[in-house]
Amino acid sequence: VYSFADSDGDGFGDLKGLTDKLDYLNDSRPGSPATDKSLGITALWLSPVHPSPSYHGYDVLDYRAISPKLGTMDDFRTLVKEAHLRGIHIVMDMVFNHSAKDHPWFRSWDKDPQGPHKDFYISRQKGTAYDTSGMGTFHPARGGKEYFAAFWSGMPDLNLGNPAVV
Repeated sequence: VYSFADSDGDGFGDLKGLTDKLDYLNDSRPGSPATDKSLGITALWLSPVHPSPSYHGYDVLDYRAISPKLGTMDDFRTLVKEAHLRGIHIVMDMVFNHSAKDHPWFRSWDKDPQGPHKDFYISRQKGTAYDTSGMGTFHPARGGKEYFAAFWSGMPDLNLGNPAVV
């Protein structure tokens, strides 16, 4: 999305820009045959579209919102509707294994070890053994705790064994 089509001239691709280019991707509509003027694609795989502090978007701040750089939830709904009219499926790169370090859940977890998000992240007391199978590492947090991050310290891994997280 970020590099495909910019609708507002800020130099950053967005959802409206993508929607504006759907006929280029596939101009087929129900009841009318595709022409040779489009690419004829049948699916779009979107990189993360949620608010994020990074350029890549894989450190999600809010799973129920659209990054303001990309547009609004209404822009997203319009994209999906218009894509489906052309027979284009939308595949979203959803980041469910970790969040941003600035996500409200992580801030709560780091601030209050017995608070409502106490089991939302993979953590341990400093020095406690935990098998990471060689991927990722633990990073220091408050109160002698450490949190696990498979990719980097800015993306703490969620505890997917916790039904409240899932």
